[in-house]
Parts: sequence; structure tokens; C-alpha cells
Amino acid sequence: MYKSSIKKISIMLSLLTLFPAVCADEINIYTWEDYFSEDAIAKFEQQSGHKVNLTYYDNEPTRDALLLSEKAANYNIILIDSMMLNIYSNKQSMYIFSKENTPSIINHDEKWREACGDVGIPYAKGTIGIAYRESVSQTPITSWTQLFNPPIEHQNRVSMIKDNIDTAAIALIVNNLLPFSENQEDLKVAFNTLKQQQSKLLTYQYLLTHTSINQDQSMLSLAMAYSGDVATAIRNTGQQDWRYVVPDEGTLFWVDCLAVPFPENATAATMLFLSYINDPKVAITTAEELLFSTTNNEAIKLGSESYLSNSDLFITPEIQARSSYYEEIDYKSIELRARMNALLKEN
Repeated sequence: MYKSSIKKISIMLSLLTLFPAVCADEINIYTWEDYFSEDAIAKFEQQSGHKVNLTYYDNEPTRDALLLSEKAANYNIILIDSMMLNIYSNKQSMYIFSKENTPSIINHDEKWREACGDVGIPYAKGTIGIAYRESVSQTPITSWTQLFNPPIEHQNRVSMIKDNIDTAAIALIVNNLLPFSENQEDLKVAFNTLKQQQSKLLTYQYLLTHTSINQDQSMLSLAMAYSGDVATAIRNTGQQDWRYVVPDEGTLFWVDCLAVPFPENATAATMLFLSYINDPKVAITTAEELLFSTTNNEAIKLGSESYLSNSDLFITPEIQARSSYYEEIDYKSIELRARMNALLKEN
């Protein structure tokens, strides 16, 4: 009995070390779907006493509009790509991370930390490519041109993401133009390519949103997608033949960061959650469950062989050689790209 009590007290003290006593609080997170493990969050809530609320966006223009509105104050943490984070941080005073207030930040590779700056913690990285159903494809999917002029079997079964950066970037790449060009003539060429694509599309909904809504009734067979998306598409639909490819022309590398939109939103509960989610064991469990490429070097050391050998998540040097990292573009160019998207309508 005595030994049993000592053991229970020891366990309780260990939990208190990880989760110090603070008033129960809610942590509101604005994120893409399938970026946080339900099991990991449940364990955090049980151990800390705090409640985590996830609100999903399915396109970046919606997220960006919220970021620049008073509604951003409702969220403790926002998942945002490194490029828009840098633009947003020039317009708003955000919480600044350091090794002192967030020790777990050192778990991340320095180049990804630089991408997120001092206002973000790197969380995930990857590529943009094409997701397709192998059973539908009669010809191999290898080029961005097939997304804009799809093979007959995929016509009217295609989804295209509306994003203020990525949509135009891919349309520029397919025309052999620089993906972050600010030249208006280049963007006009990209817009014409996007308009010509419209009649071949089923939807502008993000692959994961569309498959989540339609499940096994989804008729999508070709989609602009992010690395790791096919695992969720398979779970959503039960269609086991979804595949992902980086086209021959190359792609873009993205980095998603965790940011606190206002300094006062960095509550004790928020900082505790960020420390928890960046713990290597939690990070690798989450990344392997949801199949995204973590930026956490210490977590990668714990990765399984099947995870580390996944070519959708860890790209080859050959793909790297023909691809681009994000480049900052001026806000006027972003606004022009946003207007282009607004003019693209569903069929």
C-alpha cells in the first residue's frame, strides 16, 4: 500500500512538472484541417485541464482576410505559411518567440526557423503537386499542363485551389514564367490560363474540403494538392487509389508556421500547448498519423522507416533542383492575384 501510494504521488509530480498548475483556459486555434492529432489534443486536455478549440479554414484568402480583421484577436494560435506571416507581421504587432520564452524552438532546423522569422514556430513543410486517382487515369500524370488541360477521363472531375499566391504561381510555372513574378503582363498570361481551365473543373474547393463533404460520393479524380493530402483524401472517401506527384516542371516548397497574432494572446495555456505540440515524441506521432513532413529535427530522429522513406513527404534532390522556395512579393501584387481569384467563378 505504501509503495503504491509513493508511486501514485511520483506520477502526479511528474505530470505537474510537465503541466504546472495554472487556471484552466481555452486555446483557440485557426488552422487547415488535419494538422493536429485528435488523440494528441485529447491527451493535452486531460493532462493540463485546458480546452483546445480548432476552427478550420479551407482556403488562404479566407484566412488572410481574418488575419487583417479584428476577428484575429479571437485566436491564440494561427497556422500560416511563412510568406504571408512575414507580410502580416509588418502590419500587426505579434508575439515574438525566442529560445528563452519557447525553448522547444531549437528542435527545428535553422532554415525553417528563418523562414518563419521571430513571430512564428515552424510546424510543417512540403511541396505543391497534383493528386490523382490511379484507377481513372489512362495516361500517366506527370505535368502541370494536365491540371489546366486535363485528359478526357478527368475533365469536369478536377479541383483547383484558390490561393492568393499559389494559384497564380502554378499558372505562371505552366507558362514557363517565374512563379513570383510581379510583372502585370506575366500575371495576365496566368489569368488567361486559369480562365481557360474553368470549363474543365468540377470545383474550386480544396481537395480535403470537397472529399470531407462528399466522402465516398466524391467524383474528383484530379486536384491541385499539397504533399500529404492524399492520405486524408483516402480516409475521407475510402478511395484507395489516390496518388500524389510533383510535376516534371518543378514545384514550390512551403513552410507552415504557428503564430500568436497578438502578444496578449500568448496566455500561459497557449505557451504550454506550443511546448507540448513541439515535444519530439508528440511531433513525430502527429506527423506520422496525419502524414505531413515535420520541421522538427528531433522528431525526425524518432521517425519510422516507412515515414522517412515516404517520397511524397521527403523530396528527392532531383525535384529540389527544379523547384523554388517562396519569395516575398509586394502587397499590390498580392492584391492583384486576389482580384484574379475573385473573377474565377464556379461552373
